[in-house]
Amino acid sequence: MKSTLYQRNEFSTLDYVIFVVTLLISLSIGIYNAFKSRYKQSTKEVLLAGGEMGVIPVAFSLFASFISSVSMIGIPAEAYIFDSMVMWGAVAAPISIYLSAYIYIPIFYNLKLTNAYEYLELRFSKSVRILVTICFCVYMIMYMAIVLYAPALAFNAVTGLSLWGTILSAGIVCIVYTSIVSIHIQMCNPLELRIVY
Repeated sequence: MKSTLYQRNEFSTLDYVIFVVTLLISLSIGIYNAFKSRYKQSTKEVLLAGGEMGVIPVAFSLFASFISSVSMIGIPAEAYIFDSMVMWGAVAAPISIYLSAYIYIPIFYNLKLTNAYEYLELRFSKSVRILVTICFCVYMIMYMAIVLYAPALAFNAVTGLSLWGTILSAGIVCIVYTSIVSIHIQMCNPLELRIVY
């Protein structure tokens, strides 16, 4: 009986250089723009980019926000296990976009609201707003754990680097980047990343 040995392929020096250069380009754009716009910003400027963002950067930002490691790793695995059921998402997407554009967004726009939590307080009470906010925070903490773990696991498989080290370094870089960069720059950066990829 013939035995075969499993050979593990790892990143070459060129792979590491390309990976680090890609990260440095993104980080340097964010840091440059953060120092360029160091002036005191209002809440509207920080959270809504002053209402001055165009359609294309907003569309790319929304697209990049929904494309995570869950999409890149989880959806192919789900399609492999459960067959083509994942394609029903493509059927539901236009319906949800239509409902959002013609029902929900006009309500928020006319009431001058910036998020769903303000609407919940306006419609129901402050306690409902707080409860939903807490539920969403718990959900996002669990979701972010998966979003950090999945690419770290894939990165560990191809590089042999420590899984926990990869998770911690990715988490720290994301926290630092989000802390120093305003929403205006965060919305433009996905456009830059789509050009890179």
